[in-house]
Amino acid sequence: MKKILLSAALAAFMFNASAEETVFFESNFSEIFEPFKDFVGTGSNAGKSLDAVGDNDPGAYLPKMTTPKATINGVANMTPAKVMTELGWDLIGPKNDADGYINFQKFYLKMGTTTKQGSVTLPKIPELGEGTENVWISYDWCPWKQGETSKTDPGKFDDAQVVIIVKNGDSEVQFPQPGLSIPTGSDLKWHKVNVELKGVKLDKESRITIRNIDQQFGENGTTNGWYRYFLNNIKVYKENSSSVNEIEINDNIEPQYFNLQGVKISNPEKGIYIRVTGNKAEKIVL
Repeated sequence: MKKILLSAALAAFMFNASAEETVFFESNFSEIFEPFKDFVGTGSNAGKSLDAVGDNDPGAYLPKMTTPKATINGVANMTPAKVMTELGWDLIGPKNDADGYINFQKFYLKMGTTTKQGSVTLPKIPELGEGTENVWISYDWCPWKQGETSKTDPGKFDDAQVVIIVKNGDSEVQFPQPGLSIPTGSDLKWHKVNVELKGVKLDKESRITIRNIDQQFGENGTTNGWYRYFLNNIKVYKENSSSVNEIEINDNIEPQYFNLQGVKISNPEKGIYIRVTGNKAEKIVL
């Protein structure tokens, strides 16, 4: 099947507004899941929240990644799982669709269930070129919390731990991250993580995977415990040594325009665009 969507890595290989970092890849899933923004539950799930973390609601509806459906560019029955795989993501699960391993939220992922653990591998990042060192990855996450009506441990957070895995061909390097000790009954909220992929050179063929640590992630995503969590705002970047004052921007450089899907627009009309002039990228409204 041909690709029907373009990557949400809009800021790839551009300096951000403060010129403090170079972003190679960025996704908060909102543009990927935009076609499913009107999806709601039915039956017993009618009226339930689809934003567990945002609404601090452990009883939110958590549909499978294969449940919401939409017609995109004339292709019917597209699902969030299909959209992500079309964009080059790899999802652990039967037929690479993460069915039962990863759940849909507006607009982020809920990783794992009571018997299975999810895994996401980012698309290849061409902007990393033939080899880039001193790369960082950041993401927001939040362990799952039992609902107050749970028959087991109401209000208790899962002891989930995440590992970042970098693969270059047959070579694999893991960067395990510590879990969070969250008091029972605390609110669901996002926690920011920044990981330096120290000692690893990444290139356009490298693959970066986010999943539970080995002790929580068995063969094909099986698990012997509850290690669920929510995942959002993934960014792969490099910190720049130059300050804003040290970066020269040539005012004579002709600006380039991109839409919010990252497509270059030769003759922009009315709308919202990303304008790139030299090392400067900014969102504008025409």
